[in-house]
Amino acid sequence: MITEDIDSKQHKAKINISSDFFLERIKDLSFCVDRNPTLPILKNIRIEIQEGVTTLTTSDLINTAQIRIEAVASGKCSICVPFDLLIKHLSTLANEELTLLFDLHTHTLKIFTQFGEYELPGEPTNLWPVPHQIENGSTLEVIATDLSATMRDALPFASTDPTRPVLNGINISLTSSEISICSLNGHAMCIRRINSVIKIQNSDQNKVSFTISPKIAKLLASFNLDDQTKPLQLMASNSVIKLEDLPHDFTVISQLIEEPYPDYVSLVPKENLNHIIIDRNILALALLRVEPFLDNDNKYVKIKLTEQNTLSLKGEDSQNSRHAWETIPAFYSGEEIEINFLLKNLKTAVGAWKCPKLRIELSRPNIAAIIRDSESTDQDPNIVLVVPVA
Repeated sequence: MITEDIDSKQHKAKINISSDFFLERIKDLSFCVDRNPTLPILKNIRIEIQEGVTTLTTSDLINTAQIRIEAVASGKCSICVPFDLLIKHLSTLANEELTLLFDLHTHTLKIFTQFGEYELPGEPTNLWPVPHQIENGSTLEVIATDLSATMRDALPFASTDPTRPVLNGINISLTSSEISICSLNGHAMCIRRINSVIKIQNSDQNKVSFTISPKIAKLLASFNLDDQTKPLQLMASNSVIKLEDLPHDFTVISQLIEEPYPDYVSLVPKENLNHIIIDRNILALALLRVEPFLDNDNKYVKIKLTEQNTLSLKGEDSQNSRHAWETIPAFYSGEEIEINFLLKNLKTAVGAWKCPKLRIELSRPNIAAIIRDSESTDQDPNIVLVVPVA
């Protein structure tokens, strides 16, 4: 460990910090590192020291993540060092106190440990992109764990089709008192409402709607906090969203997806009069048992409903002489109907719920099915839609 006095050397700065703590904070920012950047500097992490405060930043041009860390720091510097090299080196260390010495003349970072000295190449920060700014936006404050759980429900329904980037993201709609979340992929859709709203402050619009990127949606879904009351603040304009009060107190600024999101409310069928109440676990297990018998290229199941309070499932791969039939108990009110669903869509829809029983609302074999908690009312906006196949 070095004890060099650097106060008189204006071209140097120093940080004393725990290796484990430094590694964990860098990991928090890893999702924003661009491994194949159009701007080579974005393979780096930016480290700044000013007035004793150390700030770490990563960016992929679309998203910028930043965190201020607690460390004993002196001097002043702003330098970029290779992210992957730094994190690989820190991962090899036991938890120990490090001294980081920055030289702005040579643009290098030296790390001193109990085992030795390690020098990382760096570069100046003049090519680092300036983060997007928010002007005249809307502010939302919500319980972080509730937003995270809602994102986990919604993400499986987001499209992965690169030709429709707006469907790759998650849509957030705000009114003066409500938050609605939607994701859809052309075959299934999830709508959720968040009730744990602390504050919504809109700009001079009655309703605000914006679509976050899948990277930001996955970040929000990844939070698993012990503190069930911790708030999270979002500020959004027409093109940018800023997330503050994230776990470990880091901040993210992200460019929104600008393509208009579909009017998903209009996609919800109005007259699905055939209703079935079914145990969620029983249906989920039946789908798992039928799956191995389906055609690998066309995995759909046929559902038949009659007035005998049963649901019949059929799956087959006729070319390989594989067939599966199941009949499971259910309460059904409606006319006899047969309808086909892609297995993966139906499994995702059933898996989006934690309630004991589901209510599935049907109309005709070519109209989307509505799936909701069996205890919910018709006005409850928390639903899942699954589009049938011919």
